[in-house]
Amino acid sequence: MSRKHSSYLWRLLATGFCFLLFAPGAVLAFLVLLPLRMMPFSQGRKEKIARRLIRQLLRLYLAVMIATGPLELTVNGAEKLQTGRRQLIVANHPTLIDAVVLISLIPDVACIVKSELTQSFFMRELIRSTGYLTNSEPKALIEDCRELFGRGRSLLIFPEGTRSTPGQPLKLMRGAAQIALRAQQPITPVVITCSPPALLKGQKWYHVPQSGPVRMIFEVCDDIPLGPYQDEKGGISLASRKLTRYLTDYFHQHLNGPANLHKEK
Repeated sequence: MSRKHSSYLWRLLATGFCFLLFAPGAVLAFLVLLPLRMMPFSQGRKEKIARRLIRQLLRLYLAVMIATGPLELTVNGAEKLQTGRRQLIVANHPTLIDAVVLISLIPDVACIVKSELTQSFFMRELIRSTGYLTNSEPKALIEDCRELFGRGRSLLIFPEGTRSTPGQPLKLMRGAAQIALRAQQPITPVVITCSPPALLKGQKWYHVPQSGPVRMIFEVCDDIPLGPYQDEKGGISLASRKLTRYLTDYFHQHLNGPANLHKEK
């Protein structure tokens, strides 16, 4: 057996191990958090403790992925996510573990998760314990986000709503822009790249690159101010459309080089 083939086989086994590890980890988190409900703390404090626990478990999970070989991780500008101030972090979503990495990096952050995850008992209880938001009621979601910012917390959003479709241009929904404008919260963009492509939408876990480990780079960029969009005469609807268009071009430029920016009509 060649050295290259042996390396591939090891990374395949290690990737399978990491995937198998995730479910027991979720159950362990649930069991650890269960007694927290009976503690004489406020709901906000309980949620903060739960988020800290989840963060530490995800940091451990990533450490296992890196140590066993399937993943190489580079984060540029991580200090911009650790300022202690409230932030609206907006990122593209190429792989299955983007949220895992970002939640592990940010000291205290909430995120918006798919309502489908609440169908799992353990995931539903973890979401409830941490105070994460779901997209089950879109009309109430924006107000929930405003309330979250009012409490000084940060929020992570993937405006594509799901993982990127390989080979297709990014399609950002307007939710992130609407939340930013209504909460008057500047956007902290994070550009994620993955090479060779892996853990993509529609890709099985065992589709491990033969050329080597998956190399992920997280580039935390400077904040995007909302000034040009806050005085939009067409109101929030038009402003959010223009801001979403700008964000789409912003990510396209960082991922693919200079783009032909949309012309305002």
